[in-house]
Amino acid sequence: MLNQRICHVNLSAGYRGGERQTEILLEQNIANSFVKPVLVVLDLGELHLRWKNRADVICIAVKGRLAGHYSKALKNISLYHAHESKAAHWVLIQTSFHKAPYVITRRVEHPLKNNWFTRKVHSKASVVIGISNAIIKYLREYGLARLELIPDATDLPLLSPSVGALEVSLVNSRPLKILQAGALIDSNKGQSIAIKAMRLVKKKCTLDIFGDGPDGDELNSLIEKLSLEEVVKLHPWPGSLVNFIREYDIFIMPSLHEGLGSILIDVMRMRLPIVASKVGGIPDLIEDEVNGILFESGSPEDLAKAIDSLTPEKRERFVKEAAKISDRFTAKTIFDQHVKIYKLAIR
Repeated sequence: MLNQRICHVNLSAGYRGGERQTEILLEQNIANSFVKPVLVVLDLGELHLRWKNRADVICIAVKGRLAGHYSKALKNISLYHAHESKAAHWVLIQTSFHKAPYVITRRVEHPLKNNWFTRKVHSKASVVIGISNAIIKYLREYGLARLELIPDATDLPLLSPSVGALEVSLVNSRPLKILQAGALIDSNKGQSIAIKAMRLVKKKCTLDIFGDGPDGDELNSLIEKLSLEEVVKLHPWPGSLVNFIREYDIFIMPSLHEGLGSILIDVMRMRLPIVASKVGGIPDLIEDEVNGILFESGSPEDLAKAIDSLTPEKRERFVKEAAKISDRFTAKTIFDQHVKIYKLAIR
């Protein structure tokens, strides 16, 4: 159990993977602590709306990085955990008023800015956590020494095997149903790569892309340009994939850059075979031809070949191995790794 008061800080306005991971750690903090934790969020941001009425956490809404530093609820904090870059800036300012150690989680593989303020923010942290080996590598090259690798967590239960879902006769009797999910930001998630690959796949298949974001219109235009309206469909983000993921045969992740790709952990828990690009932190989760297939990032041709190579027998083998690997990423397991760092920092 954790008997110190931890303050989690996330000042993102929206809600993506990093905000979900903040919530997973916070829920574990609540469940495994004697002391009510604190959450600092952006006023009227998605996290504020989701947590402002919770009785088991002290939720503080601030207007930005320069606000909220004199709240009485912050006087007895044992440690701050900054979950993104704006939060790290807020925490540095906060700890100049109320001395306490802090840790930072770095989620993206983009290099840090080389200016005095960014260097000060990260050099004064007790630990900088990278969620993948790719992130740890560039943080080390940046000159940081107090680093820890802790991947993301999943709070999903491991689904039981789907009866008959991978039977050869069933799969051969209809088109393969392929699923992609993520923010519609093509420069990151590579939806255009997936769409172009659908022209090249030799097997009959359909692709459903779930997500919201600024590139929806452009992606729909690409679908029309390639005359793939009957094959590829865009859908709004459904909130959760759990209720319908069993309808699909393959999950693809053709990202062009990815800090880790934590949705892959969820997909492994939900027993869907994975084809993903060999980029960023994805190889930390997917070992080629062991629990999925890795293809060269940015190549529709390689993605199409990977999809065509997935026999029902191979898909079943990948699903079984992925289910075992996913046990490394349960919410409690990852929270316990954080607690070890928290306790060392507080000493």
